[in-house]
Amino acid sequence: MGAEGLIQNAVWVAVLCLASAAAWQALLRTSPIHPLPVHLLPRPPAEGVYAPNFRLNNAVKVGSGLIPGGEDLAVDREGRSFFTGCSDGWIKRVWIDQPDAERVENWTFVGGRPLGLALGPMDELIVCAGDRGLLNVTGDKVEVLCTEAGGLPFKTVDGVDVTKEGVVYFTELTYKYSPKDILLGVFEYLPHGRLLKYDPITKSATVLLTDLYFPNAVALSKKEDFFIYCETVIFRCRKYWLEGEKAGKVETFIENLPGFPDNVILDDDGTYWIGLIGERNIFWDLAAKYTSLRHLLLRISSFINLDPFLFPTAGVVGVREDGEAIAYYSDPKRSFITSGVKMGGRLYFVSLHENSIGRSPANFPDQ
Repeated sequence: MGAEGLIQNAVWVAVLCLASAAAWQALLRTSPIHPLPVHLLPRPPAEGVYAPNFRLNNAVKVGSGLIPGGEDLAVDREGRSFFTGCSDGWIKRVWIDQPDAERVENWTFVGGRPLGLALGPMDELIVCAGDRGLLNVTGDKVEVLCTEAGGLPFKTVDGVDVTKEGVVYFTELTYKYSPKDILLGVFEYLPHGRLLKYDPITKSATVLLTDLYFPNAVALSKKEDFFIYCETVIFRCRKYWLEGEKAGKVETFIENLPGFPDNVILDDDGTYWIGLIGERNIFWDLAAKYTSLRHLLLRISSFINLDPFLFPTAGVVGVREDGEAIAYYSDPKRSFITSGVKMGGRLYFVSLHENSIGRSPANFPDQ
């Protein structure tokens, strides 16, 4: 190749580099997120309790077609049924008092996007309804309890639990994004979340903690001396003390989970069941470290559904009160399992990507 050819090639390379740089700058300028790098712990090894398994792949579909995008589960006091909020705005009640003959009831229409649910002291249902706020729901009435805290209107309130006295503890995933834009909050990876308390006497909400990474779930202990909440995008759950010398303090419950934690439910045996919407993988580790990858993935996601790629292998993990993981049930073909709980030897779970309740087969094996 002569000098003229070399010069021509060099010119083309320079043009290509300049075009690529311009395109990249344009992407950054038009990106709706402003992320910062996040340093995560190394992924836990896929062994022991977290060994890969297919324990949910033969789950029975309960109420097929009647439960679109179930998000959380609230069990009634007798353990005969549970409630779940659906993407169509309905709270559905699923009766499980007749083995292998579960039935689904349209309980109350609340509109919007009902997320976290918890049974109140008078058997009312307390509901986190995204940007609608905190709701008190009975069979025939929907009451808005509060829509703001600390001078900020709610964007996406999510996890909730209620004490015997009716005090409500709940989370706000992000004060920046509403439910329809929640993926932006996931990709941004910034601590825009809050932990909140609603007092039924003053009828107002106060802020307990700020600067949380996508806080999900609230699950009170049996003694109500603490509760568990999760920070989804950094794969950990923490304990907030309500009583004793540690009252108001926070400590680790379990961290470095194998997937993104969502809702947490305490069963009658004292096990906390944590829904994992998807498995942590190399792509999320790189995205946490390199913000440019998050910009790119977000742009690609506007054209292609990346959920199977970004959130593979959903499941449910069981954790004792001391923070030790004792069970892990998963399925590589499922994604976005948001809640699960073991009742009567069976595991029931819901997914944002399914239109039914999943139920494990009879005599579901322990780990």
